[in-house]
Amino acid sequence: MSYTGHIQVFPPIHLLNKRKRDASRVVIDISDDDDDDDSDDLVIIGEKAITHDVIDIAYDDNSNDVVIISEKVNKSSNHANLKDEILKKFGSFKQFDIVSDTSDHIFVGRKYLLKEHQNNWAKRIQKEWKILENNLPDSIFVRVYESRMDLMRAVIIGAEGTPYHDGLFFFDLYLPDDFPNVPPEVSFHNPCSSSKLNPNFGRRGSLCLSLLNTWGGRKNERWRPRVSTILQVLVSLQGLVLTAEPFFNMSSSYVRGSEPGKIMSRSYNEDAFIDSLWTMIHVIRRPLKNFEDFVVGHFFIEAHEILRACKAYRKGAQVGSLVKTSEVHNVDHEVHKSWPEDFTNSLRCPMKKLADEFARIGAMDC
Repeated sequence: MSYTGHIQVFPPIHLLNKRKRDASRVVIDISDDDDDDDSDDLVIIGEKAITHDVIDIAYDDNSNDVVIISEKVNKSSNHANLKDEILKKFGSFKQFDIVSDTSDHIFVGRKYLLKEHQNNWAKRIQKEWKILENNLPDSIFVRVYESRMDLMRAVIIGAEGTPYHDGLFFFDLYLPDDFPNVPPEVSFHNPCSSSKLNPNFGRRGSLCLSLLNTWGGRKNERWRPRVSTILQVLVSLQGLVLTAEPFFNMSSSYVRGSEPGKIMSRSYNEDAFIDSLWTMIHVIRRPLKNFEDFVVGHFFIEAHEILRACKAYRKGAQVGSLVKTSEVHNVDHEVHKSWPEDFTNSLRCPMKKLADEFARIGAMDC
C-alpha cells in the first residue's frame, strides 16, 4: 500500500520554545509495498509546525526511506534557522567537557568531601580525565563535574550491526573514596525499567560486568587498580555489552551459530530493538542535563535512518543487518511470513510515538 493524502491544519498548539505555532498532522506511510494484505500496514502520524497551507506527503516507492515528497507552502526562515542552530550546537558539542549541573545525576546524593589526605585520589581522577579527553572513540561522550570529582556521566551511541544502532545509552558513574583500589560504581539510565534491553542490565540500572567486579570472570578480566581505567569500562560497555548478539551474554545452553541459538538470538534482538526504540522516545522527551543539545542534534540527523530500519525490519530484514545509505539486505520473506507477528505488532506503537517525537523536533522536514 502506498499513501498520498492531504493534511489539514489543526488549531494552534504549544510547540518549540513555548511559542504558539500552527500544527498539522504529518502522515508517513511505512507500509509493506509488496504485501497485498493492507491490514498489516502502518501509517505514522506525527505533529509538525507549518504555515496555513495544505501539504502533499507520500512514501517514495523508489527508495527505502520515509520522505516528504512535496510541500505546497512558502516556508518561513524559522525552520531553516532552527535547523542551523541545532546542527551548530551539535557540531560544537565536545566529546569531553567539565560542567557544573549535577542535579539529575543518579549518585548526586552520595556524600562528597575532598579531604587533604585524598590528594592522591584527586590526582588519579585528573589522570582519568586526561585519558578520556585524549582517547575517547567517536561514539562515546563524557561529562565530568567541577564541583564533584567523584561523578561522571557518559553516553554511548549504539553501533551499526547491533539491535542498539543509533540509540543513545546513558551511564552515570561514581568514584568512591577508595578508588582506584575498588572499581567505579556504574548505573544505566533505564527508562523502560525492562530487562529485555540487555541481559547485563538490571531493572534499576545495575550492571553485570566483570570489569566492575559485578560478574564473574578471570583475574585479568576484573578490575585491577594499577591497570584498569574508566575508558576501559566505557569501551567494554560498548563492545562487550551493547553487542550484536546480546543473547549470548547470558548463561545458556544454546550454542552460538547453531540453528536453535540463531532463533533465540534473533528473537532476543527483536525485543532489544523495541526496548531501544522506547529508550529513544524517553531520551528525546526528557534529555539528561548537559546533553540536551546533543540529544536533539543526534536524532535530528538520524531520524530518517531509524525509521528506514524499522520499515525494513517489518519486511523481514534481521534486526541489526542494515548499513546506512545501503539497500535493504538479508530480507527473508519466507522466514518473515512464518515468524510470529508479535514483533511487527509490537513495533507499531513505538514507531508511531518515535515519529511523533522526530516531527516535534523538526527532524522530518530535513
